[in-house]
Amino acid sequence: MSFEHILLPTDGGEISEPAETRAIDIAIEAGASLEVVHILDALALPVAEHKEALLETLDSESHAIVDRVVQRAADAGIAEVNGTVARGKPAPHIVDLADELGCDLIVMGTHGRAENQPYILGSVTARVLQHSPVEVLVVPTHSDRRRE
Repeated sequence: MSFEHILLPTDGGEISEPAETRAIDIAIEAGASLEVVHILDALALPVAEHKEALLETLDSESHAIVDRVVQRAADAGIAEVNGTVARGKPAPHIVDLADELGCDLIVMGTHGRAENQPYILGSVTARVLQHSPVEVLVVPTHSDRRRE
């Protein structure tokens, strides 16, 4: 199966790197466009007098995350790569964005944290899998992989 428009949600951390690499590789192989998205869950922030300053800092960091991945994809040879920073609940936003943009694949990582349970999905990944209108490729993180 060939893909034309891939959505890559990323939190920008080391745990996202394997999914970023896989999405870029698939986009190159398929000649697909790539949409990189970072979603800031502003509702999860504590309500306090410094909330606006914190949001401003997080917005800046979110744009840096997306810009880094977009540049990486462009350097790898993807002709059409775009980046989006959004605010909201990550899972529903990812599902809605995939539908709105006409994506035919979502590539995202797991968040397994326990060595004795290496393939546990993060709650965002699980929710996207449950509600996605398109195929979802879940890429294990390096920390998820069993050590030989």
